[in-house]
Amino acid sequence: MTPRYFLILAAALGFGLAAPAFADTPPSVWDLAKDPRARDRWEVHGRAAQLLFRARRERPGPLRERLAEQARSVLEAGGAEQSPDVRLRFDLGSAYEMLGRHQRAIDVLQPAVDAAADDPAASDALLELAYAYAKIDKPKGEREAYKRYLSRATTDGARATATLNLAEAEMRMGNLPDAIAGYREAIDVSTRVAGPGGSLTVVLGYWGLAVALDRSGDPASAAKETKMANQLDPGQRVIGDTLTGDVFFEPRHERNWYTALGAQEEARATADPRAALRLWRTAVDRWTGYVRAAERHDAQDRWLPLARAHLAAASRELAATTKRVGALPKTPSPLVIIDD
Repeated sequence: MTPRYFLILAAALGFGLAAPAFADTPPSVWDLAKDPRARDRWEVHGRAAQLLFRARRERPGPLRERLAEQARSVLEAGGAEQSPDVRLRFDLGSAYEMLGRHQRAIDVLQPAVDAAADDPAASDALLELAYAYAKIDKPKGEREAYKRYLSRATTDGARATATLNLAEAEMRMGNLPDAIAGYREAIDVSTRVAGPGGSLTVVLGYWGLAVALDRSGDPASAAKETKMANQLDPGQRVIGDTLTGDVFFEPRHERNWYTALGAQEEARATADPRAALRLWRTAVDRWTGYVRAAERHDAQDRWLPLARAHLAAASRELAATTKRVGALPKTPSPLVIIDD
C-alpha cells in the first residue's frame, strides 16, 4: 500500500473539548455498597481530569507536558488501563495523546470507545482518538473516529471543525470528491457560526478546498479558492512558517503545497514585476521542497507527478519574470547630500 502524506488539521480550534470531567457526580452510597472501590476510582478520575483540563488550557510547551505527565502518572498508578471505569481509560488515552504517545493513545482509546460508545465522555475520547490516528498517518482509523464523533456532535461549531478534519482524512486517502464536499460543508457551517473569515475553520477550509481542487485536476476552481484563502489569510499567517499547536502538518513538507499555491496566485495577481519575481521565487522554492521531501518519503507518492509539473511551470514563470524585471529601467540611486 502506498503511504499517504497529507495535511492534518487539529480540531482544537476554538470548539475545545467538553466541560471538565472532574465535575462528574461521585458514587452514591448504593454504588459504594455494590463496589467499595468505586470511590477510589472516582478520586483518581477527579485528580487526573483536573490536571488534563489545566493542560488543555496551555499552549504546547513544558508546562502542558508536565501537567499531562502528572495525569499519566496518577492514572497508571490507579490501574486506569484495565479499570472497569471507562472514564479512567478515556483520561489515560488523553494523557498519552498530549504526551505525543500516539500509538499508546490508540491502544487505550480504541477499545474504550468500542466498549462504551454511549458514554457521555466518549465524544471527547473519539476526538482524541482521531488526533492520534492522524499523527501517525492512519487515515482510515481517523476517518472512522470522526464519523463516529459527527454522529454524536450537537453544535455547529463542533461539527464544522470535525467535518474539516474528516475532509483532510478523505484527501489523504485520495477520495477527492468526498474531500471537496467536506471542505465546502465545513466552510458553510462555520460561516453560519462565525461569519465569513471569522473562524480559523473557515480559513483552513478554503486552503484545503483549494488544494483538493488542484489535485482533482480543476486548476481554475483551485485558483479561485486560493485567491479567497489568500484574502482570509494575508501573509499566510495561518498556514505559513509560524504554526501554532492548533494546526499541524503530517508530514511537515505537505505545507509546501499550500504555500506554493498561495504564492503563485499572488504572483499572477500583482502588477508589480519585482513583487511577482519575489513571489515566483517563493513558489519555486516551495514546490522544490515538496518534491524533494516526497521523493525521500516515497517516490510513488500519488501527488508527486503533479507537484513536479507545478515546479516546472513555476520555474518557467520565474525565468520569464526574471527577464521582464531585467528589462526594466534601472532605479536611480538616491542623492545623498553631505553637509560640511
